[in-house]
Amino acid sequence: MESGDLAGVATVEDRRRSLDATIARVLASQEAAKRGIAQTERVARRLESVRRAAEVQEQALLRDALFASIRDGLEPTEADLRSHYATTKLRYAEREVTLRWWSFDSQRAARSAVEKSGAVERRDAASAEAIGPTLPRSLPAKVVPEVFHLTKVGDRLVAGSESEGFGVVELVEVLPAVGQPFEAVRDRVEESWRTLEGQRAFAKLMAALREKADIEIDEAALANDALWAQPGN
Repeated sequence: MESGDLAGVATVEDRRRSLDATIARVLASQEAAKRGIAQTERVARRLESVRRAAEVQEQALLRDALFASIRDGLEPTEADLRSHYATTKLRYAEREVTLRWWSFDSQRAARSAVEKSGAVERRDAASAEAIGPTLPRSLPAKVVPEVFHLTKVGDRLVAGSESEGFGVVELVEVLPAVGQPFEAVRDRVEESWRTLEGQRAFAKLMAALREKADIEIDEAALANDALWAQPGN
């Protein structure tokens, strides 16, 4: 057993219990094997199912690692990225928002202000802190993530934290989506280009490997329902 098996287990007692459970599992499985239990029909069938599932999971992990290796090995030119941006620029259009923020001494006071009808209105809007217009990803930490639950203009929620301070945030305006310049979204463009070109390269490789492997599908077996029935059905 590796010490990594207990990674994230907080206390010594928790680690001891986890270790004891692992020891019991290993000893019990070894004893079951000695008694031939693994060879009984029911258990053998379940073990084979587990092994197949593990094999499929391993194959999927290696497939994804191969794709990532191909994708990350691509080297786009500046022209490649700008051409990709030109055909996908609408993907990077973002809406800016304008907010109001009223500070309160505590979360309880902020919540009370929201719950009491008109409590926030009684505070002059001019006394509120104006936030924006700005992109959602550029909003100050004190309004995140609560601000993303505001669905329409005029909605208000309590937001903030002990470190940032508590308050009430109001959605004032949602501006029309504005396209972002290439320089502002270059990293996202490159990520998108790598994914798209990686998929193309991966598909091409898979087609070549399949042709080289000379795989044939038994159409009769494919159409035979009995062969595809789940055990026990």
